[in-house]
Amino acid sequence: MYVDMLEELQPRRLRVMGLWEVIEPEQDKFNFRDIDFIVREAEARKVKLILTLGLKQPGWPECHEPEWIREQELGIRNQKLLEFITATVQRYKINKAISAWQVENEPFFVFGPNCPAVDRDLLQREIALVRSLDSRPIVLTDSGEKGSWLWVGGFGADIFGSTMYRKVYQDKWKLYVTYPLPAGFYRIKAGLLKIFYPRLKSIIGVELQGEPWFKSDVYQTPWNEQKTLMNSQILKDNADYARRAGFAENYFWGVEWWYWAKVQQHDPALWETAKVIFNSQ
Repeated sequence: MYVDMLEELQPRRLRVMGLWEVIEPEQDKFNFRDIDFIVREAEARKVKLILTLGLKQPGWPECHEPEWIREQELGIRNQKLLEFITATVQRYKINKAISAWQVENEPFFVFGPNCPAVDRDLLQREIALVRSLDSRPIVLTDSGEKGSWLWVGGFGADIFGSTMYRKVYQDKWKLYVTYPLPAGFYRIKAGLLKIFYPRLKSIIGVELQGEPWFKSDVYQTPWNEQKTLMNSQILKDNADYARRAGFAENYFWGVEWWYWAKVQQHDPALWETAKVIFNSQ
């Protein structure tokens, strides 16, 4: 899927997760094979990467610690997390494909089971550690719709990344909700962020909705229902909305689902629409 995505969609930039549970499945035994492949293939095509670091990263559930760390006391957990970040940055800082490091994901936005907000002191230690190891920009992120941005912005990011979800399932109300926010809402928040933190180099859309927000497992949701929630027209509308929001860059979330639709559902419409969107940039 990854190679097909690179060859057929030809993105210029990607955000890649360096998940702790994948890289260090056993204590002090690092396995970088998968990330090596991803970085190598991107570098061969001159694709720039944001590599995420830390415990809280994109992908449900958002806390991605390995099983062996879960029973350790907090001080040991934090020290091992910092060692994992050190090993990852040291390995990839020599690679020209890495354009920036993202430290944690929406660190103060609680999302997913058993995944609390990141301790502010720990976040500061992580950021200071990455800065001591490499000079490339640091990305910090927050929820586009629910986050204040100003709190996260105060931790010294070089680049601020906002998520952007248009239609979500509210489990509390048992219904889908479309956020009634004009694109200018993000422009206003971005303007305030720049006033408070003029050192920011850029504000980007780090996670633009390109797949349905499922109320149950993808395999338990009929394909016709999935296509009602996300289809070619909605994807184009979301891309247009993101352009009007004015971010410096936008990263779609959903490429694996587009590929699954093409290969497993024999419906390449979203995959082909993404080609058109990318080629129009």
